[in-house]
Amino acid sequence: MTLYFLLRQIIIFVFTKKPYRFKSINTFIEEKKYIVDVAESATFISKKHVCNELNIYKYPTILHENLNTREIKRRPRYRSTGIFKNPDIYFYSLEDASIVGNQGLVYKNRTYIGESLRIWQNSRINFKSVLRFRMTKVLFLKGVVLNIATLGADGGFYHFLHELLPKLYLLKAELSQFDHFLINGPSTEWKIKWLILTGIDLQKVTWIDHQSHFKCDQLIFTSPVINDQQPTKYSILALRSFLNPLETDVKQLQKKIIWITRDTEPMRNIFWEKEILRYYPKIEFVDLKHYSIIDTVNLLNNASHIISPHGAGLSNIFICRENTNVMELYPETQSFQPCYSRISSLCSLNHFVLVLDFSNSRSKKGIKFLLSKLELFLR
Repeated sequence: MTLYFLLRQIIIFVFTKKPYRFKSINTFIEEKKYIVDVAESATFISKKHVCNELNIYKYPTILHENLNTREIKRRPRYRSTGIFKNPDIYFYSLEDASIVGNQGLVYKNRTYIGESLRIWQNSRINFKSVLRFRMTKVLFLKGVVLNIATLGADGGFYHFLHELLPKLYLLKAELSQFDHFLINGPSTEWKIKWLILTGIDLQKVTWIDHQSHFKCDQLIFTSPVINDQQPTKYSILALRSFLNPLETDVKQLQKKIIWITRDTEPMRNIFWEKEILRYYPKIEFVDLKHYSIIDTVNLLNNASHIISPHGAGLSNIFICRENTNVMELYPETQSFQPCYSRISSLCSLNHFVLVLDFSNSRSKKGIKFLLSKLELFLR
């Protein structure tokens, strides 16, 4: 892997004029403390938010012992217990810098800025996508550009909501000063309705994709606001702040039982889920992507129980009242990811996890198995 990476760097360095190496942004910051008569520079680092809080995540209640967990070098990918530090958030500025691709990878001259790089895993595919032999023609953006693109936020609601939007909260006092916002495309209805709440000027938004390539007068970007699968009190505070202006009618809890369906999605769709209505007709099936944000807030604030397959809908449970009961359903074939249970932990929700057979209602982990667990969950 290292040899492949090195050979690709050499080829790009010798035969192209494209970026071929990675360095810290510190490489471009020259401190000239005692010299006055020099050209002004818009390249700097600022620690925008220092977070001294620690996260202690409560492990969810597992309703069946056969929960798949992933290991890396014989160690659990995700710890069931432990204390985690919220990351300090840095504010980076570079003049005459460029971004390429749909993740907002930043480079200047022939050097990628290491602080802007995030990849899913250390694989050949990821290195190939970063060290490019070819790039599309560069377009110029005048003025001050804010790049808030985030790994996975192109189509992942959790990544968009909990990793991208808090960056706008971080810079809310400066939003009017930016001439352009670079955000993971494509443009979708669910992205637009959340961006409207943040107060940014949508006419200044440029949606970036794999072909994007821009050079900017001044490019500003931030370090990640959360670590992978580790939502924080700060990120939840940011999202709740966007909801504060909404008028909602949530004075009296209606104790609704909500099932967040994924029946229009190709992945993690429980094909037999509507059979549940024969036994629990009071369960309300909803597809949150068809709801306005204010209707989503009203719905989840009036829920005593939330049931959902692992997926985007559970990104909204930070809206729920304390002590709401959440049941997260997992397909047998997928290993456990704790992002939603950790939201529950931070928001004082009661989180349960159950593994099911999503395709066959008559299997050992089909409808009878679920009904036996629902009887306890809804009691």
